[in-house]
Amino acid sequence: MSDDFNVEDYEDLMGMGFDRKPQKPPEEEFFHAVYISGQDRKNHIDVVERAGKLQIRGSEYNLDEVNMIITIVKPVLVKNKIGTDNREVTECFSFLYGNPPYTGTSGRTCGSNAAERAAVDYCKDCRSQLIVAGIRCTEQGSPILDSEKKPVFIFLRGKGMKYSSISEYLTELQNTEFTPLLQEKDKEFERKNLNNKRVVTKVTVTEVGSSYGPKKVYKLDRGVDLPSNATIDVLKISKKTLDAFREKFDLSLNWKNQNVIGSTPEKAEEGQAFHLGSDSESKNTDENTNTKEDGGNTSDSMFDFDSLEF
Repeated sequence: MSDDFNVEDYEDLMGMGFDRKPQKPPEEEFFHAVYISGQDRKNHIDVVERAGKLQIRGSEYNLDEVNMIITIVKPVLVKNKIGTDNREVTECFSFLYGNPPYTGTSGRTCGSNAAERAAVDYCKDCRSQLIVAGIRCTEQGSPILDSEKKPVFIFLRGKGMKYSSISEYLTELQNTEFTPLLQEKDKEFERKNLNNKRVVTKVTVTEVGSSYGPKKVYKLDRGVDLPSNATIDVLKISKKTLDAFREKFDLSLNWKNQNVIGSTPEKAEEGQAFHLGSDSESKNTDENTNTKEDGGNTSDSMFDFDSLEF
C-alpha cells in the first residue's frame, strides 16, 4: 500500500461498508432467556431440549421449574410482521422509556392503550410485551452461582398467550399488602418497584386453551418471602444492571444502524431455530438428563445479595 494513502480522503464512504457485531454464544450472555420448548430439538451443545420443559438458554436445560427473584419488569410495545423468508421480524418497537407520550422506531407516536393503537391502521398489529428479569435462585431464595461464582441473571418474555399469566401475577404482587419498607410518601414507588422483589417467584409450565388448541404458557407462583434487607439489596442490583438490560432489550438503541429493519430476538428466546456458540467448546451429550452449565453452586449464605459480584 502506498505510503501517501490517507483514510481522511475517503470520509464520504464512512457508513457505506458493512459491520455486523458477532453474536455472543448463549453461555456468555448477561441475561439468559427462560423459554418453553415447543418440540424436541438438539441445541448448540447437542443436548436435546424436551418439548414442554423449561430451558435456560446457555445455562441449564430440561427443567420442571425455575425459581427467581425479580429485579426488573419492563413493558415494551412491539409490532411484528412476517418477512420474506417467512420469519417474524420487528417492524416497530418502543421501549417506553421516560414519560409519555412515547414514540416508536417508526417515528409514530404510540397510543396510550390497546384501543388507541387499534384505531390507527399502522399500529393495529402492535402488541404489549412484558420482560421480567431476575436472579436465578433456589426455592429457599439463595442465589445460584455459575462456575465463576457469579449470579445467573435470567428473564421471561411475556408475549401473546404468555402475557396474561405474567401480568396477572405481577398485578397480584403489586396489590399485596406487605409490611412497609419505605416511608408513606414513597408508597407508590414501593408498590410498583419493591413488591415484586420481596418474594421468590416460582416458574413452571401450564396449559391454556386457544383457538388453535392447548398452548403451554408460564405459571408464576409466589414462594418464600425475602428479608427486608435482602429486598433493598435486590433493588440495588436492579440499578446496577440497568445498562446491561437496556443493551439487551432496547432495540431502539441501535435501530438507525441496522442494515435491515427488523430483528428476531424472540425467535431465539423461544427455542426456535438458532445456532450460536462454537462447536469446539466442551459439549455435554447426555441427552436424557438435565445439563447444568453452572455447576449448581449457591451462595454461601442465604439471601446474601450484597456480596454478589457480576
